[in-house]
Amino acid sequence: MITLDVYNARTFFEGPEPQLEIMFEALCVEDKNSFWKAKGTIRAMAMRGAFEGMDEEEKDDAIKKVEEEAKWVKFYDRRTDSFGSGLFKRVRKHLKLQHIKCEVLDHRQKVRTTGEGIRRLRFSDKVDVRGEQISAVRKALSRGRGILHCATNFGKTEVACAICAEYNHQRKEFPRVLFLIHRKSLAVQTMKRFQKHLEGFPIQMIGAGKKEIPDKGILIATTQTANIVLRRAAFRRFMERCNILFIDEFHVNKAWQISRIVAQCAAPMRFGLSGTIDKENKIKWMHYKGMTGPIIAETRNKELVDLGRSAKPIIRMVEVHAKKLEGTYAEDYRLGVVRNRVRNRLVLSETIRYVKKNYRTLVTVSRIAHGKLLKRELEQAIDVPIAFISGGTSLWQREKVIKLFEKGRIPVLIASPIFDVGMDVPAIEAWNNAAGGKGWELVLQRLGRVLRKKKGRNEIYVTDYVDMHSKHLFSHSVLRLKYYEKEKIAKIRVVET
Repeated sequence: MITLDVYNARTFFEGPEPQLEIMFEALCVEDKNSFWKAKGTIRAMAMRGAFEGMDEEEKDDAIKKVEEEAKWVKFYDRRTDSFGSGLFKRVRKHLKLQHIKCEVLDHRQKVRTTGEGIRRLRFSDKVDVRGEQISAVRKALSRGRGILHCATNFGKTEVACAICAEYNHQRKEFPRVLFLIHRKSLAVQTMKRFQKHLEGFPIQMIGAGKKEIPDKGILIATTQTANIVLRRAAFRRFMERCNILFIDEFHVNKAWQISRIVAQCAAPMRFGLSGTIDKENKIKWMHYKGMTGPIIAETRNKELVDLGRSAKPIIRMVEVHAKKLEGTYAEDYRLGVVRNRVRNRLVLSETIRYVKKNYRTLVTVSRIAHGKLLKRELEQAIDVPIAFISGGTSLWQREKVIKLFEKGRIPVLIASPIFDVGMDVPAIEAWNNAAGGKGWELVLQRLGRVLRKKKGRNEIYVTDYVDMHSKHLFSHSVLRLKYYEKEKIAKIRVVET
C-alpha cells in the first residue's frame, strides 16, 4: 500500500520500497544527454579522487552506477519524499495500471469559482471582448490550475487580470496573488497593465529595488527577487495565504529558482502562462506539469491570424553566399554572422529597403558587438535616427527609446535578446532577424513579438537569412524555415542573391 498526501504544491508519499520503485517509473524521463552528463560526472569524480583505493572491478561498478543514474531525469525528491502535485494524476494512473493499492489523503483547498456565465472581462477600463480570452478565463476558473498555452499576441496578462477580477466578483474579496516573471522590465510592464485594468485593487511590485511585502492584494515579483526575500517572514506569510499563483513566460522559468518558490507557495489556484510550451521535450514538459498541471487552454498563432488579431507575416529568406567556414559553431557564428561583411551588407540592404518604405523596423541581434557594428554602419549608410538597446540599457532609457520608435521618431531599432520575451511593441512594421538562431521556443517568441495587430493593412514584413557559407549556420536556417512553415500563417519566399 502506498500513501499519497496531496497538498497544493507538493504530494508526499510513503510505502514499501519495492512499491515505491514502481511508482517512481511514472516520475522518470529518459535523458538524451545522459552520455555527456555521465562523462562529466565521472571526470569530476576522478579529479576529486573518488576512485582512489578502488580496484578495477570496483571502479567499473562505480562508473556503471553513474552511467545508469545519468540515463534518467527524476521528478521526485527523496530528501522530502515528495513530487510536484501537478503530476499526481499521472502517478495515480500508473499505480492503477500496476495494480498497486494507493490511499490518497487530499489536503488541497477547494476554491469555489466557476467559469459559467462569463460574458465579459470585469475591467475598470474598456477593452474589446475577445472570445478566445473569455474561453481561457472560463477554463481557468473552472479547473483551478493548469497551463494557458496561448500564442504571444493572445493577451495572457489580460487573462490573468480577468481571473483576479472574476475571483473578486464571485467571492466578494480581493485575492492574494503572486505573479512571477523573470525580468524587471517585464515586471514593471505587467504592473502597469494590472493597474490599468484593475483600478481599486491593491497592486504592488517587488524587484527593481522595491522589496516591501504587502499583507494582501496582487504582488508582482521577479523570480530573482522572490528568491532573495524567500527567507523573510512577511513573504512566507504571503505565500502561505496566497490564493492565486501565476508564472509568466512559463517556458523560461524552468530553473531551480522558480521550483523553490512554487514548492513553498500554498496557492490552491496556480497557472503557467506561455505561448511556447514544447510538449515533445518530455523533460521540460514534466517540469511544467509538475508545477501547475496540464494544459487547460490553447490558442495558436494561426487562430489569431485567421481572426485578424495578429498580423500575417510576409517572410523573405535571403540567401547568403560568403566565404566557406569550417570551424566550430562558435567560430562560425562570430565569423559568419557577427563579423561577416557579405551578410552584414545584406542586413543593411534589407533594413534600408524597409526604411525607404517608411516601415518602423526592428533588427534583432544576439551579440552586443553585432548590434554596435550594425548601428555604426547603418548611420553611415542612411541619415535617420537609429537606436540600439540591450540588457545594459537602463529601464528609463529603454522606455524612452521605445516611445520614440512608436511615434516614428526613431525608424530603426536594433535590439539584443531582451526583446525575445514579453516586450509589447505593436508599432513594429518590419522585422530583420540578423541574429539567426535555431531553438523552436526562441524563433517562435521572436516571431510572436512582431505579430501585434497593425493598423490598416494587417501584415508584418520579415527578413531572415539562409546562411549557405557554414554547415552549422545553414542547418539553423533550415530549422527556422521549418518552424515558420509549421505555423501555417506566413507567405514565404526564398530570395537568391
